[in-house]
Amino acid sequence: MLNSDQIESKYFTEYRLDDNGIKKVQAKTLELMKIVHKICIENDIKYTLVFGTFLGAVRHKGFIPWDDDIDIAMTRENYKKLLDIINKQKDIHMVCNEKYKDYPRDIPKVEMKGTTVLHLYTGEKCPVPSGVFVDIFLLDYVNSNSKIDKKQNRKYRIYNWLASFSSNYKYVDNAIVEKGKEFKEVKKNYNQRRFIGFFANIFTIKFWVNNAKKVFSKNVPSNYYRTALDQRIMKVNYYENVKLYDFEDTQFFGLEEYDEFLKYCYGDYMKIPEGADRISHCVKELKL
Repeated sequence: MLNSDQIESKYFTEYRLDDNGIKKVQAKTLELMKIVHKICIENDIKYTLVFGTFLGAVRHKGFIPWDDDIDIAMTRENYKKLLDIINKQKDIHMVCNEKYKDYPRDIPKVEMKGTTVLHLYTGEKCPVPSGVFVDIFLLDYVNSNSKIDKKQNRKYRIYNWLASFSSNYKYVDNAIVEKGKEFKEVKKNYNQRRFIGFFANIFTIKFWVNNAKKVFSKNVPSNYYRTALDQRIMKVNYYENVKLYDFEDTQFFGLEEYDEFLKYCYGDYMKIPEGADRISHCVKELKL
């Protein structure tokens, strides 16, 4: 089965943001991240830029030009502190399974109220808000027993897939249904997701996400963290040592030891991809 990114890349190019749209979303996302950064500074909450956002900070001193979101990582303990504070804010809020029972991910998002960024695979009738956001990847200790670690990773992925497919079944994406009338592969892929989701709906979406959260909860402290669905590894001492990096017109925290982490994630990370590999997000509805 193709994953959602592969389906989007192959069949939904008309939904990709153009350069002007990307810049508008980037500006609003940067505004949001400045608020998050300020809250973290004032409340001693440790975070780091990760993945494409961190790559952008190192390689471009800001956003990767064709990317429009921001990824940060923090421990679950720091996340709980941030959640309590953001729940009291006026202009931003946390979109997470703790607040929205049908949010199908163990990756919380800080969102800006009054905005809409509706991506593919989000059903139009889904009650979970979808606005300009900052993704928060939660750090869990890696189990030092490699066999147990592999089992945990597999179990965690399955629980998250079941949550996602359950959402696909419960909240139909009409854009995908319409595209499926034209392309059999789109229809087959979406029907497979919804077929699995039909059986997953024996339990609630919240049930599957809560089970995912429990997978790593009993792991004892080790030398490595893992980050949610990506399964990418970060040395614990890297997270403990962060510094400010230039990012557009401001600065955000990133790992001091950036080289090893970015090589692990991207290989030759300073090489800029060819045009066909510069993939932006597909957006069905945009309101800023």
